[in-house]
Amino acid sequence: MGDVDPLGLRDLLGRDLDRIADLTQAMVEIDSPTDEPHGVRRVQEVLAARLVELGADITWHGAGEGREVLDARFGGHDAPVLVLGHADTVWPVGTAAVWPFVRSEGLWTGPGVGDMKACLAVAAHALGAVAAGPAAVRLLVVPDEEAGSVGSRAVIERAAREATACLTLEAARPGGGLVTARAAVGAMRIDATGEARHVTDPEPHRDALLAIAAVAASLPALDADGARARAGILHAGTARQVTAERAELHVDLRAPTTEAAETLAERVRQAARAAGERTGVTVEVAGGVTRPAFLRSDGTAQLYDEAVGIGALLGQPVPEVHERGGSDASFAAAIGVPTLDGLGPICHGSCSREERVEEVSVPVFGAILGTLAAA
Repeated sequence: MGDVDPLGLRDLLGRDLDRIADLTQAMVEIDSPTDEPHGVRRVQEVLAARLVELGADITWHGAGEGREVLDARFGGHDAPVLVLGHADTVWPVGTAAVWPFVRSEGLWTGPGVGDMKACLAVAAHALGAVAAGPAAVRLLVVPDEEAGSVGSRAVIERAAREATACLTLEAARPGGGLVTARAAVGAMRIDATGEARHVTDPEPHRDALLAIAAVAASLPALDADGARARAGILHAGTARQVTAERAELHVDLRAPTTEAAETLAERVRQAARAAGERTGVTVEVAGGVTRPAFLRSDGTAQLYDEAVGIGALLGQPVPEVHERGGSDASFAAAIGVPTLDGLGPICHGSCSREERVEEVSVPVFGAILGTLAAA
């Protein structure tokens, strides 16, 4: 635990709770869906201003499509502990106007409050509080995590290769669970091009919707050994009485290992090709495995054991969780960096209208994060 006193850090963050809440509110009330880069950048800039106040040096890295990764460093540049977060959310523009941040009865609510704007706010204060120590800490805040961090992945991996450990700011699970393993995740888009014809036209119909629907219906049959593919979005057609010239299908992949995810992605491609051949429709498939599996390593086990010890001092159980969901932690873990995830405050109902953070957990998990980062 180095020179950091977890109890003292928790108390310090407790005294700073109003400032942490105000920073959270400022970020929550900015709409920042991944596809709105200006909103995402505004969140990053609000956070960066506080990080500078707390002693960080700030740089920016390009992440494509006008987006950048916020890079904040505390305590030097040699072999840092890497902390990962993201400024984008799943909530569309306009959400914050009808669902503003509320702090009431020990809970914080609002779009993206747990995933992950409260996590960013407490991390800034926790890392700032331990910055005077000898440890070097580097916080990356990416703009595109909810879409797979496609533009940010190279920045994350470069930073991870220079790091001694990776701590990731997804919220702690209800009950305080920390994540030591994650499934591999994939995203695929299937585009079908047929021919628009009136439904009464006697000529043969090349119906793009028919092909795409066949692919969607075939996905459950591809399940194997814990790997599964499911359709989440389908767009097709222009009019009720006209067969669809174009259709698109978005497919989510989950698998316990990277290899199983790659096998599943190839089976989806085969199903798409077969549907195109049966219907005479041109089918194109893009995407594949977007995040490798995060497998529990000896280094992760050591980090988790340290977190258990810190939690015990703070009276906070931190049960171990293996997640099917993805996060940027997977990129660091896949290249062999000891990695622990779920180090934000406890959140319930993430990515739903019930999303809420337990206020009492904010200084506690800030203390766990800060103590680990300074070790």
